[in-house]
Amino acid sequence: MNYNLLSFDDLLSEYRKLAGRANKRMERLEKAGRTTGSAYKAGARSAAKMKSAGGTSGGKNRFPTKRPADVKELRSRINAVQSFLNDQTSTPAGLRRVDAKIGVTLKQKYGIVMDPDQIKATFDGALWSKLNNRFGSGTAVNIIAELQRSWGNVTTMLQNLSDQNVYLSGKERMSLAATINNYKRSNKISYLYKYK
Repeated sequence: MNYNLLSFDDLLSEYRKLAGRANKRMERLEKAGRTTGSAYKAGARSAAKMKSAGGTSGGKNRFPTKRPADVKELRSRINAVQSFLNDQTSTPAGLRRVDAKIGVTLKQKYGIVMDPDQIKATFDGALWSKLNNRFGSGTAVNIIAELQRSWGNVTTMLQNLSDQNVYLSGKERMSLAATINNYKRSNKISYLYKYK
């Protein structure tokens, strides 16, 4: 549909249809407990931004349907809603497909063997956040892979990383070991990742 040919009222009507569909998808994602996906986060940010610009109708994390001030704002809203709707992760089924692809990639590229629930728990978890912030995603994934291969044995993991030419300074090695051991201790677990 060519939105440039529509009058303001027709464009508003089309936006409201799109926003309604997007809001239903947001609800489905919330009911499925899948609010950490990229589409949901981007949609929630867009909805909050629209509300701060005067679009106050709609619930929390919902695209507002209140009439915008001008056509420029309306076009911006349409673009944000379409971006959300076009994102594969805007539905629970789409998220499952992405999770499956991630699982295949992790196995092929890094040798990490996890089911989708383990992947979600790992990459949404505090340990991943710390590793990613401290070492960057590439090194953090290698750390996770070596943790899994070594059954959580930090000494073996550090040696394997060294054998793969992943450089960590002495201070970083000590910090990494402390972070992992503290995580295991605080969560009362004896191993982090079971290798399948």
